[in-house]
Amino acid sequence: MFERELLILRLQDSLMQMIHGTEVLHIPEVQLEKEGH
Repeated sequence: MFERELLILRLQDSLMQMIHGTEVLHIPEVQLEKEGH
């Protein structure tokens, strides 16, 4: 049971890193769109 909780925590951490990574990647695109208009 404890190992399962650790696995869930790892999955949540990796998901947060993926979400944060996509946010960082999308920021320059939004800035470029604003400059274009």
